Amino acid sequence: RIVPYVAAKEGYNTNILFSADGAAKRDFVTTLSPGIEISERTERFDIDLLSRLDRLDYAGNRGLSATNQSYSGRFRYLASPLMSISAEAGYTRNSNPALDIGATGIITAAVLWRRFTSSVSTDYRLTERADVVTSYDYGRDYYEDPGLHDDVSHDVSAGLVYDLAEYLPRLKGRATAGYSYYHFPGFRTDTATGTVGFSWDLNETWSILADGGIRRTWSQEPTAQSGSGGWGWVENVSLNYKGERDGADLTYARDITPAYGLNGAAERNALTLSARDRFTEESSVVFTAAYYTLKSVSALSTQNIDQRTVQVNPGVLYEFSKDTSVEASYEYDRVVYPASDTGAARQIFFIRFNIRRPFLE
Repeated sequence: RIVPYVAAKEGYNTNILFSADGAAKRDFVTTLSPGIEISERTERFDIDLLSRLDRLDYAGNRGLSATNQSYSGRFRYLASPLMSISAEAGYTRNSNPALDIGATGIITAAVLWRRFTSSVSTDYRLTERADVVTSYDYGRDYYEDPGLHDDVSHDVSAGLVYDLAEYLPRLKGRATAGYSYYHFPGFRTDTATGTVGFSWDLNETWSILADGGIRRTWSQEPTAQSGSGGWGWVENVSLNYKGERDGADLTYARDITPAYGLNGAAERNALTLSARDRFTEESSVVFTAAYYTLKSVSALSTQNIDQRTVQVNPGVLYEFSKDTSVEASYEYDRVVYPASDTGAARQIFFIRFNIRRPFLE
């Protein structure tokens, strides 16, 4: 299956560089995004390849105009009736990270940034009731700014999922152990975690997932014999609703993450809400809201990380057909830096047209 697509987006941004209050630059931004998806699926084998370019043109600040690139691939293989193997890899070149907060809640400097990612995971049916899941993720970031340090991350995890339906219908228990290693020039951060939890489908529309546990974090200079460390807790809780025409997800997560572009690792708290409703066959409305906190976990970080971010994003979508649509959206973002008692805010309004043309199906 080959699916070329193109999106044309016109937006107005009240703070294009997410500068501090009083120093904001406003501009209209036109984005043209051509891309292609190639996929192949059989009973045992799935592969998806994606490629997209984003050409950004600023009406007033022409020096910021640039082309972003994104390439990714995903592979899944059913090695046996009991075992599946998955792998992913990607490359992103982003000339203006401040345009997109995404799911991280991290506000970084608006500089050229390149990221390489890869991962591999396995899912093995141990018994009729037990599954063993393992995963490894790798990431590397490069910043074309001497003030920002390149970083490397490694994340390894192994978990057991056990069917507890004999006690409660559609209930599964979960236990996971993980290890993360984040390297920055001059220091490193290691984190070990252990969690237990459950997932429970209450009925056909409602479900709950909850994981909680402890973590141990160490930070030190590569040549030092000792460093700093401490204990903490991690958590992931979500309440999910899925109807025939609507749905909603409420999630809270607490973890340790590399603070991309901020020269260190940080403890992140994220509370997110997403809701969607298809009120006609062609029209739907979506709404997302999020609150993030980000704080340094090590005194060895080259700068103090302390951010509080609020994001609100309602939007509407109209589908002329399954391959052609138009969407309009509003986004409000506000970040506060408590240590310096400063902050920044922006509003983004945009309308986007999307066209897909599948062939060779």
